[in-house]
Amino acid sequence: MSLRLHNAVEYTAGPDDPDLQPLHHVDIVDRLLERAAQRETAVGPGPDLVVLVYSDADTQGHKTTASHLNLRTGGAAHSFALTAPGTGGPFAALRVADACARTGRGSSSVLALVERAGADGVSVASGVLLRLDGGPGYGVAATLSVPLTELADSCAALAPERGRMLLVLGPGTDPAAAPIPRTDIRTPPADSSSTAVWRLLATESEAWREQYPVVALCAADPETGTGHLAVLRDLDQ
Repeated sequence: MSLRLHNAVEYTAGPDDPDLQPLHHVDIVDRLLERAAQRETAVGPGPDLVVLVYSDADTQGHKTTASHLNLRTGGAAHSFALTAPGTGGPFAALRVADACARTGRGSSSVLALVERAGADGVSVASGVLLRLDGGPGYGVAATLSVPLTELADSCAALAPERGRMLLVLGPGTDPAAAPIPRTDIRTPPADSSSTAVWRLLATESEAWREQYPVVALCAADPETGTGHLAVLRDLDQ
């Protein structure tokens, strides 16, 4: 089966937020779960895979946050933490979740993408909680990692024959990577890095489905010279 985006929520805390400062990974995860429950989009019982994704190490090392997330979302899933410098971690986690579903090892996944304030270019603590399963929603069509020199061609190849595509360009992504025909561009807030494009997905994905059969999330990692793409398609159209 191909995973679909069932729901997504985000949490953001600025430097003057009255919440506990600094926020650790477990604090961000707990706030994401609280927000999901408030929106009546709680992850529910039974995810088969739970992944915590982060690019910067947590100074609170005595708690295994991936296991904590697993416990709070049912406790029966395979769970692990995936850490990758730069912006590539969430894309790798999505690839793992999709592969797990396609091989029949799991029909639902929960991904928690967390980012503490204080890293280069990161002025807010933020997180995004993604629930992926077989229900209605954008389907995960592909996740790609390509050299930055090939990013523009990779984006251009995604433009649909009918309708329009939305391309979400993360911080540091060259606007020249955007194909002109049938493509609209969005850019997320520049106060986060690895969670940036995913925050925009969490807040606007429901509205996007009414306009765009294809959404591509794009992030650049200049240190490794790599561009990352996650391609979501509305499989119900």
